[in-house]
Amino acid sequence: MLQVLLLDSESALPASVFLERLSEELDDLRAWGEDLPQPARAYAADWLAEKYLVRRFPPGAHEEVYELSAPATAAIRFVAEAKRRALNEIALRQQTADEERHKEAERHEESMAIFAPIQ
Repeated sequence: MLQVLLLDSESALPASVFLERLSEELDDLRAWGEDLPQPARAYAADWLAEKYLVRRFPPGAHEEVYELSAPATAAIRFVAEAKRRALNEIALRQQTADEERHKEAERHEESMAIFAPIQ
């Protein structure tokens, strides 16, 4: 969820925007049956306490800004890369299995051609 909110699009969001988008994401997950009992503000407070998020008040801003901490960014990128590699491995295995099935079917057709009646 933090990746979607703060890594894939904007790297920093005003608190009001972040909490609104987080609330929408939580509502979507709840609609799918996920048990997420806390409000968005409580999850944000937990993530701040766990140092996944940092907040700052940039000069000239009207409200504080939330962004991912450097360690959280690194962890999310690490997991995303691991997922990408795993999916590539699965796709490669599937392709190899498909090629083997195709070769086996060709061998079967060739062996059956030996027994075909001569016309």
